[in-house]
Amino acid sequence: MKSIGVKFGLLFFCILSLSAYSQTVKVKLIVFLDRNGDCQKQITEPTYYLFENKVFMKNSMGTIDSSKFFSSDTSIFDLNKSSNYSIRFRDLFKIYKKINCSNADNFYPFSIGLNDTSIFIPIKDSLQYISVSSDLKVFTMCENDSADLYYTCYKASGLIKTIVKWGDGIIDTFEEKIPGDQFRIRTKHKYFTAGVKLIFTETYGNSWNFWSRDTLQLMVENCKEITGKVFMDANSNCIFNSEPILKSKIVSLLDTFNQAVNYTMTDNSGNYSINVKDGSYRISVGFSKLNCKSGSANGEDYSNIVVAGANITKDLPVKDSFYTTKLYMEPTKLFLCDRDTLVLLTNILASSNYHTIIDYGNGKRDTFLDDLPNEVKHFYQSATTGSKKIVAKIYTTGWILKDSVVNTIVLNQCNKKLSGKVYVDYNPNCLYNGSIDPTVPYYTIVVKDSTNLIRKIAFTDINGNYSFDYDTNQSIKVYVKDIIGCNGGKNFYSIAANSPASGVRDFPLSRDSLDVSMYLIPRGIVFPGDSLKLSLMHNSLVPFSFFANYRSFIPNKSSVTRANNANSFSLTGSNAYVQYTTSNINNYLVYNFSTATQSGDTFCFNARLARVNNELDTSNNETTWCIQARNSYDPNDKQVAIRSIQKNGDFTDRNDAMVYTVRFQNTGTAPARNIYILDSLTHKLDLNTFQFLTSSHPASISISENRMFRIDFKNINLPDSASNPEGSQGYLIYSIKPKSNLDTGELIENVANIFFDFNPPITTNTTKNRFVRKSKTDFNWTSQVERPIDLDRLFIYPNPVSKTINFSIINPKQYKVFSTTGHEVMHGTCGERLDVSQLEQGFYFIFISLNNTEYHFKFIKEQ
Repeated sequence: MKSIGVKFGLLFFCILSLSAYSQTVKVKLIVFLDRNGDCQKQITEPTYYLFENKVFMKNSMGTIDSSKFFSSDTSIFDLNKSSNYSIRFRDLFKIYKKINCSNADNFYPFSIGLNDTSIFIPIKDSLQYISVSSDLKVFTMCENDSADLYYTCYKASGLIKTIVKWGDGIIDTFEEKIPGDQFRIRTKHKYFTAGVKLIFTETYGNSWNFWSRDTLQLMVENCKEITGKVFMDANSNCIFNSEPILKSKIVSLLDTFNQAVNYTMTDNSGNYSINVKDGSYRISVGFSKLNCKSGSANGEDYSNIVVAGANITKDLPVKDSFYTTKLYMEPTKLFLCDRDTLVLLTNILASSNYHTIIDYGNGKRDTFLDDLPNEVKHFYQSATTGSKKIVAKIYTTGWILKDSVVNTIVLNQCNKKLSGKVYVDYNPNCLYNGSIDPTVPYYTIVVKDSTNLIRKIAFTDINGNYSFDYDTNQSIKVYVKDIIGCNGGKNFYSIAANSPASGVRDFPLSRDSLDVSMYLIPRGIVFPGDSLKLSLMHNSLVPFSFFANYRSFIPNKSSVTRANNANSFSLTGSNAYVQYTTSNINNYLVYNFSTATQSGDTFCFNARLARVNNELDTSNNETTWCIQARNSYDPNDKQVAIRSIQKNGDFTDRNDAMVYTVRFQNTGTAPARNIYILDSLTHKLDLNTFQFLTSSHPASISISENRMFRIDFKNINLPDSASNPEGSQGYLIYSIKPKSNLDTGELIENVANIFFDFNPPITTNTTKNRFVRKSKTDFNWTSQVERPIDLDRLFIYPNPVSKTINFSIINPKQYKVFSTTGHEVMHGTCGERLDVSQLEQGFYFIFISLNNTEYHFKFIKEQ
C-alpha cells in the first residue's frame, strides 16, 4: 500500500501534467486594410476578407506551421501562452499578401500574453500581381509577344488612379470611374527588345495623392519560332499530302519534365506558331494521337523537338483515332445506378469511313457502322455492382483495327426510389387537394449528397409528378427553390442512409412563395422600315389573377404603334405602358423601325413588370434584350436577355439571371412528328439556379450527367411553314445564373442543336456574353432618352450562401433579416459584407436601407 504522501505526490504530478497541456490561449486574428500605414486599427479602416489564404505561422524557435487556412477577415487560433509568433498569408495564386510593419520575409510579428486576446494584422494597400505573360513560372516571355498584366488593388475607399511604367519608355494610366472594394485591371503590352524589364506600378488617390508603389522584374528572351501544320495523316507516311487539316486544335509545348511552357491554337488553315527560347521540348496536339511520335505522357502523344539558334518547321501528323470520355455534372465521379442511362461523349478523328464497337462491361455491346454519334447513350443494366470496363474499338470498313480506348465506371447499388408531387398548398394543410391545390409542372428538384455535391437534377412532368432512383448507402438532401410548407421554413428534405427502399415525398410549396418573373419573346427581326412583335410575358409559381403592368423602353429610331390584347395602353416619352391580365404569346407590342435604320445598328429593349401584390423579390421583374438590325432572318436561333446586358453582349451583374430563348420552325415540306433540342450548360453557369420558364408546346425535360439540357416535344406534329407559317413555329425559354465566383472578363458561350425527326441537327447561333466591371459609360444609350437601367443598384451575392453575404455597394447601410414566418432574426448596420453563418438553414428575407431607398432580397442559407 502506498503512503498518503506518495498519493499526494502523484496527484500533484497529475495536476502539473494537466496544466502543461492547457498552456494555450485563444487568439483572435483580425485582418484589416492599413490605409494610413501606421499599423494601428482605426475606426475608418475596414477589415479585409481573405479568401482561402494559406497561413504560415512561425513560432519563436523558427518552426513554421502551414496547416491552417484563413477564409474570412477573422479567425481564432489556439496558441501557446507567453510566446512570440509571426505570420504571413498566401492566396490561391501563390502570391503573398503584403503586410505593413512586417520583416524582410513579409512575416508580421506579434506576442501572446497569459489571456485570450485579439491581434490586428495590417494588410498593406498594394497591387497584388497575379501573372505576367499568363504565368511567369511557366511561360517564356519573348520579343514581339504580348505581356498580360493582371493586378488587383485592395483598398479602403475612394477613387484611385494607377500608372504602369513598362520599363521600355512606355507609360499607361488607368483611372477608376466608380468606387468599389477592389480595382481590377487586365492590360497587355508588347516588348520589341530582349533583356531585363523593370515594371513600376504607382497608385494614387483621386487628387493624385500618392498611395503605393510596386515593382516587378520581367525577363524578355530573344526567342525562336516553331511553325508547322496539323493534319490528318490518312496514309500514315507522316508527310502532308493535301490531307484534311485540323482547325482550332490546341498545340502544347512542354519541357523535358513534362511542365507546360507555351501553347497556341491552329488557324483555319491548320497552321500554328509558337515562340520559345533555345532548349529541348515535347510538342503535342490536345488528346490526339500522333503518327511518328516520340513517346506518350499523361495520356497524350508527343514528339521531341530541339530549338538551337534557329527557327524550326515541324508538321504534326495526327493519327486516325478517337477517344470517349464521361463529363460530369458536378461530382468528381459518375454516380451511375443500375437501370440508369450511361452517357459517353466521343471525339473522332478519321479520314475515311469506319466502324465502331463498344463493349459496356455488362455483357452488352453496340456496333456502329459508318457513323458514331457525338453522344452515345446506353441503358445500363447489370446483376453486379462495382467497377466496370467500357472498351471501344474503331475499325476500317474492312474490319482492320485502327484504334481502341478504355473507360472505367463504378456502378452503384441504387434500389431506392423517391417519387411524389410538387404543388402549391393553398389550404394550407400539407395535404394535396386536387380541387384547390395547383400542381407545378417542369419544376426543378436538385439532389445533393452529404458533401453538398449535386448528384441528380430531376424535373416534374406536366402534371407536377417526379420520380428518381438513388444510392442505398448514401444520405441525401432533396432541394427545391421555394419554401416547403410544414417544414420549418426550409427548402429541402433530408433522406437518411439505409432508409426504406422506396418512398413518397410530396413538396407542398408555401402559398406565400409569391415571385413573378418576366421575359420577352421577340418575333421577327429588326429591319429598316419594318416592324417587330415583342411579346411581354410573365411566369409565376402561384397562379392567381392580377393586373400585369409593364413599362417597355422605346429605343431611338423606333416607335410603338399598338399593343395587342391589352387592357390599357399609353405612350409617355420614351416608354410604353401596357396592362395585361394573362400571360400569352399574343400579348405583344408592335415596334416600327425608321428607314434611317442601318444594318448593324443595335437596339436594346428594356421592360419591367411592376411589383405584384406583396411580392418581395423583384430582381427578376426586369429584363433587357439587345439585337442588331440585319437583312436576313433565321427562324432557328438562340437569344439571351440579361437585366444588366450591354449593347455588345457584355453584362455587369453576376447576380442577374440569363434568360435564354431557343426558337425553331419547321421549314420542311411535311409536318415534324418529334422534335428535341440539346443545349450544353457550361460549368460557368450555376445548375442550382436553373429554372424552366415556358415552351410553346407540352414537353418533357431533363439534364444529363454531362450538363446537357434536353427538351423533347414528342408527337408535336409541327406543321410545315408553307402550309401554316404561324403554326410551324415553336420556342422554349429557361433561365440560369452565372456562378457567383465568375471572374471579370470571363466569357459565357451557349449554342443549341435542334433535331427534327431523323434529320441532321440544326445548330443555332452561339450567344456570347462576357462579365465586365460596372461603368456608367459602358451602355451608350442615345442622348435623347433616359437610361432605363440603374447600373449602380444594390445586389447581394452569393445566393445561396453558407457564411457571408457580399454587397455590390460598400457604403454603410441599415439591414433587417426576417424568417419566413415574419420574425426578425438580425438587424444592424453593415458595410460590404454580412456574416449570416449563425442562421439555420432555410429561406430568409433581408431588407436594406441605403440612400433613402429600401431594397428587398430573398436568400437561401445553406450549411
